[in-house]
Amino acid sequence: MFKKSLYLLTVLCSFALPVAAENQSGAFTLSPMFGGHVFEGNQSLDDSKFWSIGLGYNLTESWALEAVYSKTNADSEDPSTTDTKVKTLHLDTLYHFNPQGKLVPYLVAGIGGIYSDPDSGAQKSTFFSTMAPALNISSLTT
Repeated sequence: MFKKSLYLLTVLCSFALPVAAENQSGAFTLSPMFGGHVFEGNQSLDDSKFWSIGLGYNLTESWALEAVYSKTNADSEDPSTTDTKVKTLHLDTLYHFNPQGKLVPYLVAGIGGIYSDPDSGAQKSTFFSTMAPALNISSLTT
Protein backbone atom coordinates (compact mmCIF):
# COMPACT_ATOMS: atom_id res chain seq x y z
CA MET A 1 0.00 0.00 0.00
CA PHE A 2 2.85 2.40 0.85
CA LYS A 3 4.49 1.81 -2.55
CA LYS A 4 1.24 2.55 -4.39
CA SER A 5 0.72 5.72 -2.35
CA LEU A 6 4.28 6.89 -3.04
CA TYR A 7 3.86 6.13 -6.75
CA LEU A 8 0.57 8.09 -6.90
CA LEU A 9 2.09 11.03 -5.01
CA THR A 10 5.07 11.13 -7.41
CA VAL A 11 2.80 11.11 -10.46
CA LEU A 12 0.51 13.82 -9.06
CA CYS A 13 3.44 16.02 -8.02
CA SER A 14 5.01 15.74 -11.46
CA PHE A 15 1.86 17.28 -12.97
CA ALA A 16 1.49 19.91 -10.25
CA LEU A 17 5.02 21.32 -10.45
CA PRO A 18 5.49 24.37 -12.68
CA VAL A 19 7.50 23.60 -15.80
CA ALA A 20 10.36 25.92 -16.68
CA ALA A 21 11.19 26.11 -20.36
CA GLU A 22 14.89 26.63 -19.70
CA ASN A 23 17.65 25.60 -17.32
CA GLN A 24 18.44 28.15 -14.63
CA SER A 25 21.81 28.36 -12.90
CA GLY A 26 21.58 27.51 -9.20
CA ALA A 27 18.23 25.71 -9.50
CA PHE A 28 17.39 22.37 -7.91
CA THR A 29 15.51 19.81 -10.00
CA LEU A 30 13.28 16.87 -9.14
CA SER A 31 12.92 14.38 -11.99
CA PRO A 32 10.47 11.46 -11.74
CA MET A 33 11.25 9.01 -14.55
CA PHE A 34 9.71 5.86 -15.99
CA GLY A 35 11.18 3.57 -18.61
CA GLY A 36 12.39 0.16 -19.57
CA HIS A 37 15.35 -1.87 -18.32
CA VAL A 38 16.91 -4.08 -21.02
CA PHE A 39 18.94 -6.96 -19.60
CA GLU A 40 21.83 -8.68 -21.36
CA GLY A 41 21.10 -12.05 -22.95
CA ASN A 42 23.19 -14.00 -20.44
CA GLN A 43 21.26 -12.62 -17.45
CA SER A 44 18.11 -14.72 -18.11
CA LEU A 45 15.79 -11.90 -17.03
CA ASP A 46 12.88 -10.44 -18.98
CA ASP A 47 13.16 -6.82 -19.99
CA SER A 48 11.19 -4.88 -17.39
CA LYS A 49 9.66 -1.51 -16.59
CA PHE A 50 11.41 0.69 -14.05
CA TRP A 51 10.76 3.87 -12.12
CA SER A 52 13.36 6.29 -10.86
CA ILE A 53 13.69 9.60 -9.14
CA GLY A 54 16.48 12.11 -9.68
CA LEU A 55 17.51 15.07 -7.56
CA GLY A 56 19.70 17.53 -9.38
CA TYR A 57 21.41 20.86 -9.12
CA ASN A 58 22.21 23.17 -12.06
CA LEU A 59 25.75 24.46 -11.61
CA THR A 60 25.30 26.72 -14.66
CA GLU A 61 22.70 26.85 -17.41
CA SER A 62 24.62 24.14 -19.28
CA TRP A 63 26.19 22.01 -16.51
CA ALA A 64 24.31 20.04 -13.86
CA LEU A 65 24.79 17.22 -11.34
CA GLU A 66 22.07 14.67 -10.63
CA ALA A 67 21.76 11.78 -8.18
CA VAL A 68 19.36 9.08 -9.44
CA TYR A 69 17.77 6.08 -7.71
CA SER A 70 15.89 3.49 -9.77
CA LYS A 71 14.12 0.22 -9.11
CA THR A 72 13.14 -2.69 -11.38
CA ASN A 73 11.33 -5.92 -10.58
CA ALA A 74 12.56 -8.33 -13.24
CA ASP A 75 10.88 -11.64 -13.96
CA SER A 76 12.90 -14.76 -14.75
CA GLU A 77 13.02 -15.92 -18.38
CA ASP A 78 13.47 -19.59 -17.54
CA PRO A 79 13.18 -22.00 -14.60
CA SER A 80 16.95 -22.01 -13.96
CA THR A 81 16.85 -18.42 -12.59
CA THR A 82 14.60 -16.55 -10.17
CA ASP A 83 12.81 -13.22 -10.23
CA THR A 84 15.14 -10.41 -9.20
CA LYS A 85 14.79 -6.94 -7.71
CA VAL A 86 17.32 -4.60 -9.29
CA LYS A 87 18.17 -1.19 -7.80
CA THR A 88 20.62 1.37 -9.12
CA LEU A 89 22.06 4.46 -7.54
CA HIS A 90 24.26 6.77 -9.61
CA LEU A 91 25.68 10.26 -9.76
CA ASP A 92 25.59 11.88 -13.18
CA THR A 93 27.07 14.96 -14.78
CA LEU A 94 24.85 16.52 -17.44
CA TYR A 95 25.80 18.92 -20.23
CA HIS A 96 22.84 20.70 -21.87
CA PHE A 97 23.46 21.82 -25.46
CA ASN A 98 20.49 24.19 -25.78
CA PRO A 99 19.65 25.21 -22.20
CA GLN A 100 17.17 27.97 -23.17
CA GLY A 101 15.10 25.84 -25.55
CA LYS A 102 11.95 23.80 -25.14
CA LEU A 103 13.82 20.82 -26.59
CA VAL A 104 17.07 20.45 -24.66
CA PRO A 105 19.44 17.74 -25.91
CA TYR A 106 22.05 16.79 -23.35
CA LEU A 107 24.85 14.36 -22.68
CA VAL A 108 24.94 12.30 -19.46
CA ALA A 109 28.07 10.75 -17.96
CA GLY A 110 28.02 9.06 -14.58
CA ILE A 111 29.11 6.38 -12.16
CA GLY A 112 27.17 4.27 -9.73
CA GLY A 113 26.21 0.88 -8.44
CA ILE A 114 23.76 -1.85 -9.43
CA TYR A 115 22.37 -3.98 -6.63
CA SER A 116 20.53 -7.18 -7.54
CA ASP A 117 18.52 -9.22 -5.05
CA PRO A 118 17.17 -12.49 -6.50
CA ASP A 119 14.26 -14.26 -4.79
CA SER A 120 16.70 -17.08 -4.06
CA GLY A 121 20.48 -16.98 -4.12
CA ALA A 122 23.09 -14.43 -3.22
CA GLN A 123 22.74 -10.67 -3.61
CA LYS A 124 25.21 -9.01 -5.96
CA SER A 125 26.60 -5.48 -6.22
CA THR A 126 28.36 -4.15 -9.31
CA PHE A 127 30.03 -0.82 -10.13
CA PHE A 128 29.14 0.79 -13.46
CA SER A 129 29.85 3.87 -15.52
CA THR A 130 27.68 5.31 -18.24
CA MET A 131 27.63 7.87 -21.01
CA ALA A 132 24.55 8.52 -23.12
CA PRO A 133 22.72 11.18 -25.12
CA ALA A 134 19.31 12.28 -23.86
CA LEU A 135 16.55 14.77 -24.58
CA ASN A 136 14.55 16.93 -22.16
CA ILE A 137 11.19 18.09 -23.52
CA SER A 138 9.76 21.02 -21.58
CA SER A 139 6.19 22.21 -21.87
CA LEU A 140 5.64 23.02 -25.52
CA THR A 141 2.63 25.22 -24.74
CA THR A 142 4.39 27.85 -22.60
